[in-house]
Amino acid sequence: MDLSDTTMKRLIEWLSQSTWNSKSNRDLKAFYDFIHAYVADYGYQIDRPRELIEYIAEYGRVGKDTFLYKVIERRISEMTIILKYLEYESSGGKSLEVSYSKTAYM
Repeated sequence: MDLSDTTMKRLIEWLSQSTWNSKSNRDLKAFYDFIHAYVADYGYQIDRPRELIEYIAEYGRVGKDTFLYKVIERRISEMTIILKYLEYESSGGKSLEVSYSKTAYM
């Protein structure tokens, strides 16, 4: 998976913080900045969430079956929900199609 320069920059800013896996205000802002960049570049859908999870884990040097890998899974699950909401808001509150994937509720 390749991310645009802007989205990659925001991902790096998020993961570069020593506490990226926490939910402190600073860490959440970096995570939301990543989401904002993702929306600007790719829209409101994550076509391959598992691939994005693995990409982030690889970039962050996080092994599977670790606590931090689970954090990444949860963040991408949260991101999926946030993207659905942002899509709903951008449509002026018109029809929201909700689909539940395995990724969305790990």
